[in-house]
Amino acid sequence: MANFSYEVFSKVVERGTLAKAAAELNVTPSAVSHSVSQLETELGFPLLIRNRTGVALTEDGAQVLPIIQSIQNLEEQLTQVADNINGVNTGRIRIGAFSSVSTNWLPTIIRRFKKRYPHIEISVVQGTFNRIVE
Repeated sequence: MANFSYEVFSKVVERGTLAKAAAELNVTPSAVSHSVSQLETELGFPLLIRNRTGVALTEDGAQVLPIIQSIQNLEEQLTQVADNINGVNTGRIRIGAFSSVSTNWLPTIIRRFKKRYPHIEISVVQGTFNRIVE
């Protein structure tokens, strides 16, 4: 439902660089750059000033950012209401993973999941194959 360009733009502003935003979104810096450029083209004006140390909002970008964040918040609320209506609102999930996955991948995935499903409890078991199977 959400416009990925909005998420990318917000994350770039939050993190201060295309590379940091890309890492958090699990996409390439090139994909982040392309997404922001596409949004700038759609809107008809630059949103960011890009330099060697990172990015800064343009004056126009500063005006647009709160509106985009508001749209994202409303979409999140809509998703939560729809999930509640569909019965996806409470429960428990147990995840077994190797330490490399637990460290590198799961934090971002769990953060996104918890944002979407705040009342679902998640526990992570980290360890070897034999421990995870238990």
